[in-house]
Amino acid sequence: MQLCGFTIGYYKNYDWNGAGVNICGVSIDENAGKESLSNATGTNFSMLFAQLIAAKLNVNDAGGLSIIDDAEAWLCEQANAYDGRQLIWDADFDSKAQKSLANQFSPHISHPSCCGHGYACHCSLSPGNAACDVP
Repeated sequence: MQLCGFTIGYYKNYDWNGAGVNICGVSIDENAGKESLSNATGTNFSMLFAQLIAAKLNVNDAGGLSIIDDAEAWLCEQANAYDGRQLIWDADFDSKAQKSLANQFSPHISHPSCCGHGYACHCSLSPGNAACDVP
């Protein structure tokens, strides 16, 4: 079995069953998370926040997956997106280079790792329980 992920589209439309995530040490509950997911655009940090929320819900907010950990660590170092106390969801990028780096993380952190790639998915309706049978 290999883990498989739900996307931001899934998590903005379905119940999180009491789950939440932490980004940069800030707790994000379902209400705040769904607002972020619904308002995400590729023109500022909101899409990276949204992708990170979905990715962390897929693994029950556990650490240890380098792409998720690396994306979060990089995001937490961006003073225009996290001021040490709070997340700034809709912060603008301060440069083209910063936007380029954020966009490199986004498609990889919550994109399903196996669903739709010839594998049979057995996904439940609760965060963290999706898996695929790998031939």
